[in-house]
Parts: sequence; C-alpha cells; structure tokens
Amino acid sequence: MQKTKLKDTLLVGERKKPTGPKLEEAIEDVNKKNAKAKTALLGYARFDVIANRDRMEFDVYNQRPIEPNHVHGILSSFQVNGVDRFNQLHAIPLVVNKSWLEPGSFIAMGDTPDLLPELKINDSAPRDWKVIAAGGQHRVTALGKWQTQIEKRLKEKKREESTILSTDTEMVGEDTLQLLNTEVRAMIYEMEAILANKGQWIVSIFDDSES
Repeated sequence: MQKTKLKDTLLVGERKKPTGPKLEEAIEDVNKKNAKAKTALLGYARFDVIANRDRMEFDVYNQRPIEPNHVHGILSSFQVNGVDRFNQLHAIPLVVNKSWLEPGSFIAMGDTPDLLPELKINDSAPRDWKVIAAGGQHRVTALGKWQTQIEKRLKEKKREESTILSTDTEMVGEDTLQLLNTEVRAMIYEMEAILANKGQWIVSIFDDSES
C-alpha cells in the first residue's frame, strides 16, 4: 500500500515566499520607526540642557543608568577637542507637544548653527512641563561637569588678575604686564565668551502626537 506523503496533503499551511531579498524583522521594525520619526520631526533649535536638566526625562525611551566611564570619555573629548555643541550630528532628540512651542523658536534644518533659534515653551504648557529626551543623558552630564571646570578656572584667573592689579606700580615689571595682557586676560575673555553659551545644545524636536 502506497503511503501518503505529508507534502501531498493540505495539512501543511501555505505561506507565500518573499518576492525578493528581505531584511530581518528587527531591522525592518527599526526602519519603520525611523520613517515614522521623520514624519514627527518638527525641526531644530538651541536648548539650555543644563538650566532645564530637571525638565528633561531621559528614562522614558532609555532606562540605562549613567555610566561614569562614558561620561569621562565625553568630558575628556570636550577638554581636548572643545565642545561641538551646535553640530547637527550631535543633536539631542526631544519629544514635546507641538502646541507648547513658540512659533519661530525652531527651524526645519539644523545645518546652519548661526541661525538656530532658542527653543521657547509658551504659556499653554503646564507650569511643571517636561520634555522627553530620547538620548543624550551622558552628554548632558559631561557638559555640566565641563562647565563647572571652566567656571572654576575662570575664578582662578580672575583672582590672578586681581592680585596683579592690586600690586604697587613700582613692583610690577614688564614680564608681569605681559603675563597680564597676553595670557591672563586673554584666557579670561575666552572663557567668558565660552560660558556665554551657557548650557545650550542643539536639539532635534519631535511632535509627541506623532509618537
């Protein structure tokens, strides 16, 4: 008696084969989320991430604790290379209710740092408003530490300047004057200019109604 093969029955469900090459489901899911994020992207702005640190919720999309080594690495980069705070590639993503934003406080493209407006929250937002930060926690922490270091160095240089200026004129030589004018004050002016940026950083803004 000839036996029936499983392939000759209807027990095996039919499933269509992919019509072409296919990415893994996890990758396709990421691509779908990225496409959705693009539709929710409102634009770019400057945002003081230090002054507004308590208004930023970092643990909604990423619940990883802060890694001290990671923070130290970023801080070291700031010290050696400077703070590239308005580079679009380093934008911190913020998810916020679009209706809370002041018109004109963000722009569509983030590749023109000089044109970046400061993000402003209007009066329609709750008094205790918060925005979701979908990344950048280590960067913000490192920026705060770096800013504290610059403020400390500035105080030291101002004390040095004050000491020189309070010295009797006849006790001040050319070397001291040169030190004051070409080094001490130059460093003071540079640090003051850097600190004038406060805790501002470029942010990419996403409408939470599209999330």
